[in-house]
Amino acid sequence: MAFDPEAATRAYIDGLGAEALAKAAAYTASSEWMILGGLVVTLVVTLILVRLKLTDRIWARLERRGWALRTLLTVAGFSVASTVIALALAGAVLVGSSDGARASEGSDKPPGNKWSFAGPFGKFDRAALQRGLKVYKEVCSNC
Repeated sequence: MAFDPEAATRAYIDGLGAEALAKAAAYTASSEWMILGGLVVTLVVTLILVRLKLTDRIWARLERRGWALRTLLTVAGFSVASTVIALALAGAVLVGSSDGARASEGSDKPPGNKWSFAGPFGKFDRAALQRGLKVYKEVCSNC
C-alpha cells in the first residue's frame, strides 16, 4: 500500500480540532497586506536606487575589471544599499508607530538597586560566583 500524503494531511487537519484551526486561520488572515507592503517597500527602494544611479556608478568605476567581477560587485552594492535603505524605512515606520511604548511616560521611576559589584572598585560575592559556576557545570553545560 502506497503512502498517500493528501489523505494523511486531511487526517491530521481533521484531528486538530476547531480551536487549533481557528488559530491557524488567524495567523494567515490578511497576510496579503504584508505581501503588498513588502512589494511597495521594494519598489520604493528600487526607485530610490535607480534615481541615484548607484549601479551605473559602480559599473563605471569597475570598467577595467572583468565582466564577472563587475557584475558580482554591482549586484553586491545594490543588495547592500537596498538593505540599508529598507532598514531605514522600517526604522522610520517603527519610530512613527511607537506611541504605545511612550504610554507610561510621566510615571515614577523604579527604585534603583545598589549592587556590590557596581563601579570601578566593586566587589563580587565569591560564594555566589561559586554557586553559579556549580549550576552551570552541572546543569547548563550539558546543553
